Amino acid sequence: MSLASEILARRMRLPRARTRDVICRRDLPATMDDGPVLLADRWVARDSEDHPQPTVLVRSPYGRRQIVGLLFGRLLAERGFQVVIQSVRGTFGSGGSFAPFDERPDGLATLRWLRSQPWHAERIGMIGPSYLGLVQWAVAADAGDDLAALAIGVSASQFHGQTYAGGSLSLETIGSWLAIVSAQESRLGPIAIGRTLRRLSSMIADLPLADLDQRAIGAEVPWFRQGFASPLREGPYWTTRDFSAGVTRVRAPVQFVGGWYDILLPWMLEDFTVLQAAGRHPQLLIDRGRTPLRAWWRPGIAMASPGCAPICWATTVCVAGRPCGCWSPASARGVAGATSRAGLRPPAPSGTCGSVPTDHWSTTRRRGVGRRTTGMTRLIPPRRSEALCC
Repeated sequence: MSLASEILARRMRLPRARTRDVICRRDLPATMDDGPVLLADRWVARDSEDHPQPTVLVRSPYGRRQIVGLLFGRLLAERGFQVVIQSVRGTFGSGGSFAPFDERPDGLATLRWLRSQPWHAERIGMIGPSYLGLVQWAVAADAGDDLAALAIGVSASQFHGQTYAGGSLSLETIGSWLAIVSAQESRLGPIAIGRTLRRLSSMIADLPLADLDQRAIGAEVPWFRQGFASPLREGPYWTTRDFSAGVTRVRAPVQFVGGWYDILLPWMLEDFTVLQAAGRHPQLLIDRGRTPLRAWWRPGIAMASPGCAPICWATTVCVAGRPCGCWSPASARGVAGATSRAGLRPPAPSGTCGSVPTDHWSTTRRRGVGRRTTGMTRLIPPRRSEALCC
C-alpha cells in the first residue's frame, strides 16, 4: 500500500484494504477490429493473480498511471478487486488516432478481448466519471449479460447537449478540454496546460472560432474541426457519438453520481428518467454543491468472487446487504458474502436505502427531477444538509 493510496482511502472513507500486496501488469495489448492495438494495465492482488475472477473495466483518455491508476487501479485492487485500465485509441501508447466520443467499436472489441483472457471469469463491471462514463454508455446496450453493473459519475449518454448547450458551442469547456488532451502526454504537460488555460479567455474572444485549436495549441486538431463543422445533433459527426437511443436497452444496474452544478447534470438526469420510464431501477446521488473529489471519484464496483453479483456503489450505498430497487433479494444475499470475502466491512443498515454516514449527505425524497418548465428540466437545489438520493 502506498502512502498516497492510504491517504486517499482515508479521505474517501473507503472500506479497509484487504491486502497491501498488489501488482500491476502493464501494457497488455488488445487488438481492435480495424487493426490498432490499445494498451491496458491490469491491477490485481498478488495472491489472486492466477485465479480467474470478475473484472472492473475502466477505459480512459487520460492515461493508465498516476492519478487514474491510483484511484481506479491500486485502491480497488487493495480491496480485492481485479481492475483493467485501458487507454482509448490514440492516447498514451494506444494505436490509432484519437476520435473523441466515438467509443462503441473499440469498447465492444475490448469486451471480447477481456472475455478471452485466462485471468478473467464471468462478470464485468464498469466505472468512471465524465468521459469514463460515456464509454460505459457506448457499450452498455450491446455488451451482453455479463455486463453486471455500471457506476457512472457526472456523465451522460451523449455529449452533444453539453458541447452545444443552448445551441451554441460551449467555448470555455471545449477550449479547456482541447488544451488538456492535446498537452497531457508531453513531459511539461501541466505547465503547457496551465499556460493555455490562463490565456483561454482572450483566445475564445477572437475570431474565427474555427481557429480556436490553432490559437490554443498552435496546430489544427482534426476532431475539433470535424465537430465544429457539424454542430447539429443529427449531423454525421454526432450521430455516431450519441448512445442515448440505447439507454432503454441497458439491463445492467446503473448508479449515477453528480453534483448540482456539474456541467453534465441535465443530461445525466435525462438518462436517469429514461431508465425509470423503461421500468429500470437506477440509483441517483446528487451532492448539494459542486461535486467534491470524494463524491466524484468514490463510485466503485464491488466485484465479488465468481458466482456473486457485483455491486455498484457510491458512498457505500446498498453495500449494507439490504435489497433495494436495484437489487433482487438473491443479489442482496450475495452482497453479504461478496463483501465478506473481499474483506469489506459494510456500514450498519440505516433503514433507508441510500442513507450515507457522512456529515453532509443524507437521504431525501426526489425533488425536482423530471419537472419541466418550457421544455427544460428545472432543479430545486436541496437544503444545505441534503443530497438528492433516489
